[in-house]
Amino acid sequence: MAAMVAAMPAQARQPALAANLAPLAKERAQREARQIALANFESRITVSDMIEAAVGDQTKQLYERTYPAILRRAGIERVELVDRFPVLTGQFGYTRGEATPGKSRLRTYRETNGDYTVYGELVQTEALFVRLDPLYIHKWMVQRGRQLTTATNSKEAAIAVLEDLAGPSGEYTITNESDRLLVTLVHSFAHAFIKRAAVFSGIERSALSELVLPYCFGFFVYSAAKGDFILGGLQALFESDLHTLLDGLVEDEQRCALDPGCSDNGGACAVCLHLGEPSCRMFNTMLERSVLAGGTGYFDLTAAT
Repeated sequence: MAAMVAAMPAQARQPALAANLAPLAKERAQREARQIALANFESRITVSDMIEAAVGDQTKQLYERTYPAILRRAGIERVELVDRFPVLTGQFGYTRGEATPGKSRLRTYRETNGDYTVYGELVQTEALFVRLDPLYIHKWMVQRGRQLTTATNSKEAAIAVLEDLAGPSGEYTITNESDRLLVTLVHSFAHAFIKRAAVFSGIERSALSELVLPYCFGFFVYSAAKGDFILGGLQALFESDLHTLLDGLVEDEQRCALDPGCSDNGGACAVCLHLGEPSCRMFNTMLERSVLAGGTGYFDLTAAT
């Protein structure tokens, strides 16, 4: 996915961001915005689209009333279905020997002229894009002690949050507290969502993966590509069971079976929030149950407003 974004031509005119964003935060936000645009380039189905196509009063009421209500309760701005989500898998080399870092040597595919060769496969699968509400994120971060500019709408809230970010110095190297809070919130939300999505979509949890885009306040959940065949489990979830999934996400018990040990050691473990390695590109770091619920969690805030 990152390689596809890097290959995209620069746009002649891009939406202007706030002038006082930190360079690293601005760069990451723009990069993630391009990833979202690329993923939605060929297909995107919104709740509004389903309202227009709804047949029968019961189905229309589900999309017009039930879905918006539970989205607000979960602090979500929107959920969209992408039925042709592009996934690029590339191989640029190999290693032999031990898997311990530093114990083996990376052998890249190189031509005699020094150019690198990447063997890749581009496939399409289905995905859900979930974007959290910037206004709720703004209120939650203020509740967590961050000094943010006052905001009265989503755009102002998004800018205020972004202005308080420093941006990552590496792919996932976070030193600023606001960055840590935001990334942990979005990443923890994505893991909790995936665990329940596996149940309602009929897709094994290990076959669902994430693309976390915290500087755009959202994430993609996509299913493993199976050649030209798309199972349709996420589409069925989006059309029929999204409200049930989100209701369980915000209302179900948020304790872990391994508490108090889990809570005393980061608040995330294999029982509550961790996913398998193929599903989490951040290797189960930046996760914490308390950012979602437990007194000062995101869902505690959305329930009170």
